[in-house]
Amino acid sequence: MSQTRAPIVVGYDASSSARDAVDWAAHEAEGRRLPLVVLFAWGRAQPRATELVGRHVAVEVAADAVAAAGRDRALALAPGLEVRTRTSDQGAAEAVQKLSGEAAMIVLGDRHQRRLSGDSGSVVPAVAAHAECPVVFVPAGSEVLPGRRKPVVVGIDGSQGSDTAVRWAADLAARTRAELVLAAAWQAPSADHWTRVYLGDEDWHHVEVEGARHGAHDHVSHARGVVSREQPGLKFREHVQQTPAATMLAQLSLAAALVVVGARGEGGLSKLRLGSVGRNVINRSQCPVAILR
Repeated sequence: MSQTRAPIVVGYDASSSARDAVDWAAHEAEGRRLPLVVLFAWGRAQPRATELVGRHVAVEVAADAVAAAGRDRALALAPGLEVRTRTSDQGAAEAVQKLSGEAAMIVLGDRHQRRLSGDSGSVVPAVAAHAECPVVFVPAGSEVLPGRRKPVVVGIDGSQGSDTAVRWAADLAARTRAELVLAAAWQAPSADHWTRVYLGDEDWHHVEVEGARHGAHDHVSHARGVVSREQPGLKFREHVQQTPAATMLAQLSLAAALVVVGARGEGGLSKLRLGSVGRNVINRSQCPVAILR
């Protein structure tokens, strides 16, 4: 795969949710003028691949047919798109992660959020935690395309990963002429018994609550500066709310085309972590979710 023409890779297994993922990926590849790779990984569920096209067909031929069906769907939506197919006898998570180092983006459907083709565990969190490129999860039946009617929402927490997410979201919003929503949540930290005894409830409430609230507004102010530098003229609005971050983003997903969050790490294991906010948003979002590293 060419580094200058890194493709968008979409997981496909002939399920209805995979078709939604192919639709999203095809539109995004067309908009970014990138190739699309349709990947079918059958892993340890070889009989299922065969059942899709006939009991007596070799597994490899069956897998090729599944991937070809995904390619045909993409070409029906974007006839001029460069589309290639790939198959793998690895599990879905392993196969997708292997391609992520040379991909512009990974796109996965709702079925990948549960269990796909015999893989143990949920594919989307595993891929999002390990992938070397952005990962987009497309819930089944969601309104998938950003544009004038549907904004792009980006979650902000002041981290370096948050800045990466803001830049990526701003680029997508500018390209699709969508509004960008800069969203930050805050909560007052709870105090233990001795803190309340020594500080008093009123003092603790003032210091901690005001600090948390101002911190969220500061994060949004910083993000505003990033957007103004990266995408001057882009229409955006700010949303600051006292609530858990995942709850806020899930609520905003009801009217959004895409929610963008940064993967968060801990120390030297940053490449192996997906933050709890990212996991919760994937589970609860009503629109596609992009996880940025």
